[in-house]
Amino acid sequence: MKKISEVLEKLAIFFTVAAVAVMTLITFVQVITRYVFGFSLTWSEEFARYLFIWITFIGGSIAFRRLQLTSINIIVDKLPQKARFWILLVADLLVGVFLVVIVIYGIKLIYSPGVVRQLSPAMQIPMGIPYIAVPLGGFLMLVHNICHILDKIVQIKRGPSPVAQEQKG
Repeated sequence: MKKISEVLEKLAIFFTVAAVAVMTLITFVQVITRYVFGFSLTWSEEFARYLFIWITFIGGSIAFRRLQLTSINIIVDKLPQKARFWILLVADLLVGVFLVVIVIYGIKLIYSPGVVRQLSPAMQIPMGIPYIAVPLGGFLMLVHNICHILDKIVQIKRGPSPVAQEQKG
């Protein structure tokens, strides 16, 4: 499972870097065409907005895997190590449930009649394309979350690490 998580992270990094580069280039070209040549690309703003949505959800999965999302641990950090461990495990399980809900309802949204028939205003692409970033990003985060949970379960079976025991004593 860890290997799958690593591969998905590498793919997400590749996609995110490429998407940021394309979004930057398109935005730059839009500014040049508008202010230098006096005309606007009708699709560029919409395309950049949809890329930004994809970057947010796919990039969020990278941050999730690396445990770089913002968290407030003031109370948890003051707990004994064993209590902290179990609270963080329960939190990971609750996050997993939340991510399952995001994936399920994101897929339902994509296939809802209003979205299936809807086209984007400028590019005339199905609105399911920008919306699919939500369940896909949620799925990637769910895979990484499962890996975090499995790592914690392995920790339980191994027992406390020697470093943790030294810090305790």
